[in-house]
Amino acid sequence: MVDMEFGELIKDWIEDWSDDENSDREDRSENGNEWDDLNENNSELSNEDYISQFISECHNAYDYYGESDVETGLNDESLDAPDSGESESSVIMSEVTQDDGAKNVQDTASADDKRDMFMQIMEMTFTSHDAAYDFYNSYARDNGFSIRKNKVRYSKTESRHMRYRRFVCSRQGKRDNKLLNEEGHSRRLRAETRCFCEVHLTVKLDQKRGVWYVESFEDKHSHMLAGPDEVPFLWSHRKIKEYQKHEIMSMGAAGIRIHDMMDCFISKHVWYGGVGFTRREIYNLCAKEKRKLLSKGDAATAIGIMASRKQRDPSFFFEYKLDKEGHLNRMFWCDS
Repeated sequence: MVDMEFGELIKDWIEDWSDDENSDREDRSENGNEWDDLNENNSELSNEDYISQFISECHNAYDYYGESDVETGLNDESLDAPDSGESESSVIMSEVTQDDGAKNVQDTASADDKRDMFMQIMEMTFTSHDAAYDFYNSYARDNGFSIRKNKVRYSKTESRHMRYRRFVCSRQGKRDNKLLNEEGHSRRLRAETRCFCEVHLTVKLDQKRGVWYVESFEDKHSHMLAGPDEVPFLWSHRKIKEYQKHEIMSMGAAGIRIHDMMDCFISKHVWYGGVGFTRREIYNLCAKEKRKLLSKGDAATAIGIMASRKQRDPSFFFEYKLDKEGHLNRMFWCDS
């Protein structure tokens, strides 16, 4: 439909042009040869053929340049300045060079910071090997990895005091082969996490000064480091503080279940990682305290608990009987 309307317009324009042709022929007589050749070529084509040819040429030009200069980004300045692409590329290259330069400066600054940190750690001294462990564990927390205790050496004197301690990354070395198969183990196998990481901190005791000094330090990991959100769940950083232990024991004495204890800590610290430990640490702590209570014997511990409840609540009732050997035979209790 568009081609038909466009063809009618072209046809009217050609008719008007042919009417003015005779009147302007004399003025164009100087170029008569070229005009005659053009007329001869056009005379061979009818009006309809010429219109269709003109429309197809317009379509070809439309396909070549696209829908519009605005959409394709073409304008008069870009056509008049063929070297604009080179200028733009030079600007881009200058920006890339500036970015690379800034990156190199940052890398150099970070390398200097690491070198300074290395020298500071090598010059440090500690009052005890436990203080060295606390420092290195804090350093590991800030840098996204976990540590564990490795080698230890004692003096050959009668005192047998510790004189050498080595702390390593938790992914140092390789797990024993006997722990890599399920034979003889009731628990499921854990995933292999060690990858021969050589990061470590070694401290030795200076007996003359009575301080521990850094003998060797390595900080180049062979694995990816943990992010800030993952650090609280690493092994050496999942520790229950003393005041948290008292809270847990008081909740346990009140009959609060372990999963409710964990929910209480999570609500207090807003998010799971802010608690500083997992639900498994609470289970382990409660089991450890129970073993302490049962150290004198199951029966004696049970009788002692019942007696203490009787003192707090006079309405509480309990009775027990022993066998001939003095072992607990039966027990009955009833809450008030």
